[in-house]
Amino acid sequence: MPGRRIALVVAAIVFAVPAVLVLGAPALALRIALRDSPGLREFLAPWLWASAAALPLAVLVVRLGSAGAGRWPAYALRAVLLLAVLNGIAYVQLVRHELPGVVLPHVQFVYGPAALAAIAVLVGARLWDRRRADQAARKLAR
Repeated sequence: MPGRRIALVVAAIVFAVPAVLVLGAPALALRIALRDSPGLREFLAPWLWASAAALPLAVLVVRLGSAGAGRWPAYALRAVLLLAVLNGIAYVQLVRHELPGVVLPHVQFVYGPAALAAIAVLVGARLWDRRRADQAARKLAR
């Protein structure tokens, strides 16, 4: 059992870091576009492509983290909420920790708080789903 837990933690780290970078790509693309620095323009296109993948990845993350079966519009709404929170915090951190000529300064300071906020959104959505499922079960039991 301990080996399995270690493997799960390693897998979570290996997949979580790139996932957070892709989910936070819209904030970085916006920051690069607003800075309008000639040296950073070459980095805009890859981050825009990553931004295009952010919403489908967010829907997948919300679906995998959901407590119960739901409808896809509900997952999409939660994914938009997840992206809004994560990118809002990431953008504020990007502005706060900005370095001249550097695309992504201090990744841990930019995406660390954003990832924690995203986890909070996912936990909140899961608790909301569980509460709604409990309420529906109580109604059926009556």
